[in-house]
Amino acid sequence: MSEAELRDLAERFSMGRRAYQREEAMLKISRVLAEREPKYLTYFELVRIAAFVDAQLAAYASANEPNILKHTTEEALALPAEQAVQKLLGLSGVDVRVASLVLSLLDPENLPFLNRFAWTALFSTPKLRFSPEDYRRYRSAVAELRRGMRISAYDVSKALTVLGMER
Repeated sequence: MSEAELRDLAERFSMGRRAYQREEAMLKISRVLAEREPKYLTYFELVRIAAFVDAQLAAYASANEPNILKHTTEEALALPAEQAVQKLLGLSGVDVRVASLVLSLLDPENLPFLNRFAWTALFSTPKLRFSPEDYRRYRSAVAELRRGMRISAYDVSKALTVLGMER
């Protein structure tokens, strides 16, 4: 797949039509994370991210105690990606899809987000639940796909999501 094809698909990205699923909110969280030191998520940011991934996860994410959530995400976001995923999975309402989106918002250039559509587009096999090992495999495949291209891992994930939705 060419860089132009990936960019075209990424421009058509849409996770949903509901207000809480608009990508603008995720991009705002990404900008805030880029400026915030130390890096952490607030209660409302995590609930919003969980809702963006899967509306049902938002209710579970809202069960997190705000101070514990802040402390846990601060620790997680200081770790390498594999360890960060494991740490984030300790929070209520966070699965590998949510953890991968958190990491992608933190480092959109290098870290992709994972969902069932992107997985299907890349590996041609449907999958509904993901393990940290699945994310590691997906990250490697996205890195290989974008080798030599000037397109972010976040945009590749958007393109793969659209491609997977169209299959």
